[in-house]
Amino acid sequence: MVALSKLDTRYTGIVESKLKELVGKSNTTDSAAKVTFDSYHPEKLEYTSTSTQAGNLAFSEVFYDKGWKSYIDNKEVPHYRVNYVLRGLAVPAGTHKITFKFEPEKYAIGSALALGFGSIIYLLIGLSLFVWIKKELKRNNPAK
Repeated sequence: MVALSKLDTRYTGIVESKLKELVGKSNTTDSAAKVTFDSYHPEKLEYTSTSTQAGNLAFSEVFYDKGWKSYIDNKEVPHYRVNYVLRGLAVPAGTHKITFKFEPEKYAIGSALALGFGSIIYLLIGLSLFVWIKKELKRNNPAK
């Protein structure tokens, strides 16, 4: 936190030493680099990055790793925390589609369980209705 007060965070970021392997190795700045924010949904953010050199990007969203996954050209890549609060990503040179998706595993498991148990409940309701209707028809038409 002390280092943040002594640097220009517009051009430089601080990353914890335990995350250094996630940071791109290039320290040069591409003045022609461009990042556009293409699409927003609370569970999906999309960007387009264009640069002649590989580099690191700091995004203005708060870093939260539990459930958030990052993709470059639909290939999952790790992201990291920059300046103790922002999301950072190493991006190769060229034009790339960058996507952040909120895909927590527990949510997927819970959704599958809810679908399964919900289906069982509807099946039991349908079976109960079938048995009840069959009994009513038998009681109203005793000859059959």
